Amino acid sequence: MIKAFAQGGFPEEALELFRGMEKENVKPNDMTMVGVLSACTKKLDLEFRRWVCSYIERSEISVNLTLTNAMLDIAAWNALISAYEQSGKPKEALVVFRELQLSKDAKPDEVTLVCALSASAQLGAIDLGRWIDVYIKKHGIKLNCHLMTSLIDMYAKCGDREKALEVFYWTKERIRL
Repeated sequence: MIKAFAQGGFPEEALELFRGMEKENVKPNDMTMVGVLSACTKKLDLEFRRWVCSYIERSEISVNLTLTNAMLDIAAWNALISAYEQSGKPKEALVVFRELQLSKDAKPDEVTLVCALSASAQLGAIDLGRWIDVYIKKHGIKLNCHLMTSLIDMYAKCGDREKALEVFYWTKERIRL
């Protein structure tokens, strides 16, 4: 039921069921915990998600590939960052982005970086935007159209029109090749 609630868009109900299980000393299995992690992600509850991961590690729950992926999946991080960024909470998005960087769970991908660049642009945080630009180059991340557009947007919104134009012309030149 927990997984069904989580997948059906009722994360609060899923977490409520899990808490009820805990109170009744009912031991969850791996699929239950996948549902709980999904509910945490949909509810944007990173703190409880961390607690759940810790709970899984210290409990005798069989950890299979599906549960491991749910615990480490970059998609979960991206969902949190994107949800905050798209709901007008760029500071919170960048807090989660920073937590991702500090964790050893996963590494930012193109989606993560697009969301972080957008949040940086909303806040006018050009230093972080520049850091992301360097990170992209340093880690050899392929610049797709979304990343290039996000870089241009971030530089323009943060007031560095010259750098925005530089990225634009560099992009335009790459398209011709």
